[in-house]
Amino acid sequence: MVKKKFNAVKKTRSNSQATSDYSSTNMWIVEFFVDWAETCVYTKPIWIEFSNKYSTKNLRFAEVNLSTLPEMAKTYNINTSAISRQLPTLILFEDGKEVLRFPPYDDGSKRYMRVEKYSKKDIAKYFDLEERYLSTRFSTNEEQTTNDSTKTK
Repeated sequence: MVKKKFNAVKKTRSNSQATSDYSSTNMWIVEFFVDWAETCVYTKPIWIEFSNKYSTKNLRFAEVNLSTLPEMAKTYNINTSAISRQLPTLILFEDGKEVLRFPPYDDGSKRYMRVEKYSKKDIAKYFDLEERYLSTRFSTNEEQTTNDSTKTK
């Protein structure tokens, strides 16, 4: 049931966010976490794997420790209390603007959906990481360098 809710929320994104041509988009996926939350500790290896596997010039990964930067929690409306349903929070920024957040916010109930388990497969699918990676793995500069070196041989 949780997956159906996440998929329903994802489908409601605007057309500009639903595009699959990410090649010219500058994207950051940022994990907002706290040191003491079990879910944050549990997801750390997933986050490292994603960063190693999917990072490109236009698709980058970062993390922000809200334990040391509590003002960032306020800026991005992330509840860091012990009963929060928002930890960790993953936010996708495209060209500096927030376009997607996990866990998703349910406009109907005005609450963040509870995540029972942060699954590597579900998060990768939710953020369309494979498509984003494939669209951005060669930047314009990298393609130009590759083409230039091919011509000189």
